[in-house]
Amino acid sequence: MRQATVVLAIILLSLSAAAEPGAGRSDAPKSYTLEAVIAAGLDNNPDLQARRSATEARKAAWGASRRWANPTLGLEAGKGYPAGTEASVDIGGIALSQALENPVKRKYRVEAFENEWRAAEHDLRAEEIAFISGVKVLFARILHLRRLETISRADAGSLESMLALVRRRVELGESRELEALKIEVETLRGRNDLHRVQADLHLAREELNGFVGGSLPPDFELDGEMTYEPGLLDETALLARADDSHPLILTRRSELAAARSRLGYVRWQRLPDPVISGFTGDEMDGRKTGVGLSFEIPLWDFKSRAVDEATGLALAAESALRAARTSVGLGVRAQVNRMRLTARTLDLFRGGLMKQAEESLRIADVSFRQGELSLLDYLDSRRTHYAILRDYEEALLQWQVDRAELEKASGVLEPGDASEDPRGE
Repeated sequence: MRQATVVLAIILLSLSAAAEPGAGRSDAPKSYTLEAVIAAGLDNNPDLQARRSATEARKAAWGASRRWANPTLGLEAGKGYPAGTEASVDIGGIALSQALENPVKRKYRVEAFENEWRAAEHDLRAEEIAFISGVKVLFARILHLRRLETISRADAGSLESMLALVRRRVELGESRELEALKIEVETLRGRNDLHRVQADLHLAREELNGFVGGSLPPDFELDGEMTYEPGLLDETALLARADDSHPLILTRRSELAAARSRLGYVRWQRLPDPVISGFTGDEMDGRKTGVGLSFEIPLWDFKSRAVDEATGLALAAESALRAARTSVGLGVRAQVNRMRLTARTLDLFRGGLMKQAEESLRIADVSFRQGELSLLDYLDSRRTHYAILRDYEEALLQWQVDRAELEKASGVLEPGDASEDPRGE
């Protein structure tokens, strides 16, 4: 009996622990990779959702354009009064008519709707690539500020340590009060730099979460590192691929195809569509049944104005395509040059400048602690060292930004994102 009571108590305690709020949950912030942030943003960004709805509407309009026109049903009923008599006769009938669209005109009309849908799809893809580029820039900025926070915290901590050293020297009479005041001001500057970086980091996190439609929790963390992978930029290959597959160029090509289809449709409107009808009904002297054929006579409107308008729109679409190809080419060339310049800057830092700065600060620190270097020279050496660190981090961030902007300019995503649909669907 006692054993059964103990077992029952253990079961009840287990159930109570499982029912507690937060049981089995980790309070640690969830960490998101770049791919996870992009996927969440593509699903939740309101601008992209609006464009997808507009694209679906274009697709639905294309599907509806392939249907035939509805037939027309006519009903007549009344009284007839034959001449010479006061009697009345019931008369009436029914007629059914169907317009037969010219097959060539129908082809142009359906093609116009299809190309408008294709243009909307390409435009959506361009917006998605631009969105992915924007996420990468914001993601890199947060990583950059996180690294700056680490540097600023180390700087502030080192200054705190050095301030304590100088104060001890002042107490021992080895240094003047002025030196303590100088390094105290420098320590305050270091704290302010740290607080500024932390504020910028908070704002950058909010900006990223807003950009992806608020799909991340408030305490989210990012899983990633700032990397630099130098490589040969093949400008010719990028230009050729962009000319073939850039969404903006594909959009303009589809718009041009739609404008030409509209022009063909308007021209063929000059040839009226036949309307076939069948009828049957009662007349005063008997019953009539038969078929009919009718045409619209283009007497007052020969579609000349509509043809001129459609021709002008087609010419405008041709010019828009040429402008898009020129714009894309210039954008790719400019971004490639920016990446090359940033790469040269990073190579300069990594080629020995960083090591020299580290060694210079180490020597200055040792020399100051041993009394062989003045405070002003030591502070100047510190400022130079941390300025080099921050400049390197800025160049590393610029490399990430340039790479994302090159993807946007060329319309070519990195291999991990280079599916036909950026969402991988």
